[in-house]
Amino acid sequence: MTVVPVRIQRWGVALAVALCALASPAGASDRVARALLDALRANGTIDAAQYEDLNRLVEDEAAAEAASPPVGAAPAAKEQPGALQLFWKDGIRMESADGAFKLKLGGRLQNDWGVIEPDSDLRDALDDEAGQGSGTDWRRVRLQLSGSMYERIGTKIEIDFAGGDAQLRDAFLELLKLPYAGTFRVGHFKEPLSLDQLTSDSYTMFIERSVMDAFAPGRNTGFMVQNAPLEQRMTWAFGAFRETDDASGNGFSDDATYNLTGRVTGLPWYESEGERLLHLGVSASQRFRDGTSARFRSRPEVRLGAPNYADTGSIPADDLQLVTPELALVYGPFSFQAEYTHAFVQADHGSEDADFYGLYAMASWFLTGESRPYKTGEGIFDRVAPAENFDFHGGLGAWEVALRYSRLDLDDGDVDGGTLDDGTIGLNWYLNPNVRTSFNYVLGHLDDVGVVNSFVARFQVDF
Repeated sequence: MTVVPVRIQRWGVALAVALCALASPAGASDRVARALLDALRANGTIDAAQYEDLNRLVEDEAAAEAASPPVGAAPAAKEQPGALQLFWKDGIRMESADGAFKLKLGGRLQNDWGVIEPDSDLRDALDDEAGQGSGTDWRRVRLQLSGSMYERIGTKIEIDFAGGDAQLRDAFLELLKLPYAGTFRVGHFKEPLSLDQLTSDSYTMFIERSVMDAFAPGRNTGFMVQNAPLEQRMTWAFGAFRETDDASGNGFSDDATYNLTGRVTGLPWYESEGERLLHLGVSASQRFRDGTSARFRSRPEVRLGAPNYADTGSIPADDLQLVTPELALVYGPFSFQAEYTHAFVQADHGSEDADFYGLYAMASWFLTGESRPYKTGEGIFDRVAPAENFDFHGGLGAWEVALRYSRLDLDDGDVDGGTLDDGTIGLNWYLNPNVRTSFNYVLGHLDDVGVVNSFVARFQVDF
């Protein structure tokens, strides 16, 4: 039988006991180990020096255990200010903890269905090309990516696939938070003219904008400075643009087709976070044509299958000016909006100068009590969020009824483009902030020609 020295035996026993104690459940191991060491010291199994050595070992193991996560637990994440957090806020969003980086992935689908019935007089006048029929159309199929980086740089890219081909809509770069200037933008985007035009088509009161939209310049490529001073009770924007292809944003020629466009808005009355407000504004544009042509035309507030009933054709022009005053009122569930645009055309090649105009007035009422949201930083209307989303447990969503009258007069001087009057009745059902169904009845009247009745429905999701 092998004899183990007493000193080695005592150390082995002490270490074995201590290790067993350290294997006890967290929080109890150090207490058990200390109790065992005290007992070993008391009966003489270990001396004072060994007791101190083993005590330090227990303390070290206890400290290491406290610093380590429990077995099977995920390691604690380190603070990373630049890491992006993914979340949903009316769209897919990503944002860093310090707010320096923000991204939004969004899109929209708009599927229209309609029936268009021109009368016989209109069909005869337009050689049976008055757009009679029924069908469906993908009005917009868009994807977009927007956001900001390093707190000072903003960008947006939006592509439309509705026609089967990819077409550029917004594509721009911004410098943010500039002293006095606010934001400087360069790229392809809408010129700042008209409240109805600048409000997103996802948030407009009706399926299509009014016939006055014939004067809206839409998107071109250029530079713009904009700001919202006086605690966003005022907005202003001014830009210089080059006429470009709407599908690509490109443009190059020896024609001096450049535009200067600006807009100013104010909120003389703003209460209850926009539930009651009065919006006033004016926008204007100087459009240099240098002998190239100008043209204005419009459908009867229906895009599906309808031709342009009013059309000036190409007008040789040296210069062109647009002036558009704006008015909007929100009073709880009631809202009213109206605009007027006057176009002054200085003709070229001996043609007679011409003046044209367009206008609309529209009102809506939320049957479920919501108010039409307003974006103070841009002076436009925003996304409707129902007080309660639609569900099968009593949630109704938001219901809105609307009425509009609009007029476009393209008759003046040598130009006989026609005068088109439209009346539209609308019903909007917002199932939630991202899903909307709209129904419009449009009665269009082309002066001295005939009338057209149109019934249109839109099924929309945007995020």
